[in-house]
Amino acid sequence: MSTANGLSEAERTSSLTSLLRVENPAHHSPDTVDCVTCHVATPTLKLVVEPSLKLGLPNVPERFQTDGELVPASELEPTFENEQTFTNVHAFSCLGHNAGINQRTVNESAAAVIYLSKFGAR
Repeated sequence: MSTANGLSEAERTSSLTSLLRVENPAHHSPDTVDCVTCHVATPTLKLVVEPSLKLGLPNVPERFQTDGELVPASELEPTFENEQTFTNVHAFSCLGHNAGINQRTVNESAAAVIYLSKFGAR
């Protein structure tokens, strides 16, 4: 954590951008990023970047975006019932009775909805 706090604003923004690119299926796929990086991106954002580094996410162009019609922005949030499920590094699973769906899984699901809608499968 002390290393992260010692980063310049430009270095923090660059790190944030890298994490958001990992979570964006338009930028990365399983062929371009290793498994661990993908699985820890959401916990890193939720447990370190947002609370500690105070970096804003909404206006970063690398963040996955939809047209807002088929998948509203309000439906693009990861699902974690408590902080404990953030340490569950599965992309979609339960830890006891707590469900966890990471941002990459949410984004890929939205991308699939948008892709399939092009073929009339609404």
